[in-house]
Amino acid sequence: MIHNPHTISATVKTLQRIGRLEDTIPLQEKLPHIKASTISVLNAQINEILTTEFEVARGSMRRPATSHVRVRSPAALRHTLNIVHNHFANVNAVPLLYPFHQPPCAFTYEELNRDFYKTVDAFIGAPA
Repeated sequence: MIHNPHTISATVKTLQRIGRLEDTIPLQEKLPHIKASTISVLNAQINEILTTEFEVARGSMRRPATSHVRVRSPAALRHTLNIVHNHFANVNAVPLLYPFHQPPCAFTYEELNRDFYKTVDAFIGAPA
């Protein structure tokens, strides 16, 4: 579908909607150049991620878990937090309120320091 000129536009719109991708990513230009073998590997990885079951005792991880979580996709947020809370006894989840999934450009030092300092500092200072 990504190599067919008749279906590429619909495929891009579907990927953007399902993946909540910004329209700033030039998918229509990039996707036709991706090899079928690359898509096959990506498909296999996504399938493995979605179907693998992990046998971990509830709260068995003793090291604190610190994570930034994007709050704009509530279903994914709930799912992610459930997994983290089931595996870690000590969780610090910091919500991200950005309007994007991926930043449109690299964060500046000031943005990194303002938005991520507390999390990094807590993680570095946490006992092993």
